[in-house]
Amino acid sequence: MLENELINAYSPWDEFSKAKLEIYKVVMLSEDTHLPRGIKEMIAVIIAKAYDCNFCLEHHFNSMKEYGISYDLASEIRQDYKSSSLDEKMKALLVFCEKFTASSSKITDNDYKDLMGYGWSEDEIFESIIRLISKVGIIIRATRA
Repeated sequence: MLENELINAYSPWDEFSKAKLEIYKVVMLSEDTHLPRGIKEMIAVIIAKAYDCNFCLEHHFNSMKEYGISYDLASEIRQDYKSSSLDEKMKALLVFCEKFTASSSKITDNDYKDLMGYGWSEDEIFESIIRLISKVGIIIRATRA
């Protein structure tokens, strides 16, 4: 089970590790969401690659497959999403997430406008930033500490 895997990865006696698990539950498992779980897992793969966290990358790669992403597409995303068979709308969101993860100060109003031009709503963009990029990034950085 996912929760057992995460508890084993983190020290179950460490209060901070328990807090990381709670953040994970809110970010990835909440039903109060604008993004389907498969898209969240795609974004998490991009974030894990940006932080060079192999454990996280494999975890989210496997989770993509559990949430409707085919093995072939999940492999393409893990390898190089920019040359994958994803549609341009999805690639645009992943490019944005990668850029935001690497250097949020380089994000401009045009980046947001471009995403909305592809059909992403403000709520979906906000969720990508606040729930996924920031929170998953915190979990990954803390896991690697």
